[in-house]
Amino acid sequence: MVLSNLGAHPDAVDMGTTRRRRIRSSARDTLIARSAHNTIDVDCTAGGTIVLTTTQQYANGTIRLTGTPGAGFTIELADGTLQLSFINTTGQTATIETATGATTPPTILAGATKTVFERTTDLEAIASIGSEVGAFLHDGSIPATGDQDWADNELKRVRFTDTAQTVQTPSSTAGVLVLDMELDNVCDVALDEDVTTLTLDNPPADGIMGVITLIATQDVTGTWDITWPAAIKWEQDSGLSPAQTTTGDAVDIYALITIDAGTTWYGFVMGLDFS
Repeated sequence: MVLSNLGAHPDAVDMGTTRRRRIRSSARDTLIARSAHNTIDVDCTAGGTIVLTTTQQYANGTIRLTGTPGAGFTIELADGTLQLSFINTTGQTATIETATGATTPPTILAGATKTVFERTTDLEAIASIGSEVGAFLHDGSIPATGDQDWADNELKRVRFTDTAQTVQTPSSTAGVLVLDMELDNVCDVALDEDVTTLTLDNPPADGIMGVITLIATQDVTGTWDITWPAAIKWEQDSGLSPAQTTTGDAVDIYALITIDAGTTWYGFVMGLDFS
């Protein structure tokens, strides 16, 4: 059988006067394109320590942690130099570790996305990234669809609109009430006993202002007092504790400000007896 000349391959490239032709590998090009943009799913249901394969580590895509491990788990990388993007959809905290152990292994909270840099056995989570759907681009052109954890890094020249703050609802136990600033800065506290020890946890570093808004609501019985820490200086400049409303269902609101990592707090009464 004789086949007619079908002409040059559509992917052929003319190499010049020698008339040699080179056929591009479209399969290779497709694989490269996919690896640069696709998401690689890693099933973490087994929990414990999950070792990434070489293919997973060097695929250049975003690694999406999936499955239901039921508890915190560890992703282990081979020692080397890598930059990996992770999306944690497991509902548990993932710890990123090296084969020989990192000095400070970073963690990726449930629902968070992060870029992790590895230099031999040193790991660092620089900032959060957006997921592949509705990704948060550097120019902000596409809204982020997940939480952004900036790990206390500075965010400059930002203008905010339509902002809101989340609220935590801590409660006292045996007279001890802990307000943890790493959880939320607005604290809605239902008082059902006297608070004899008030602890203000995890203020920002020295030279950075931290603010706690405390909304204290008496239960139907009332009569409950808060004993304020000596580190709080109140606005009346007398060193005395502020007035408190102790009737049933009454609401008092206070603001506590520190600029020296919690050594000193400045207290302000924002309003009393919202009943």
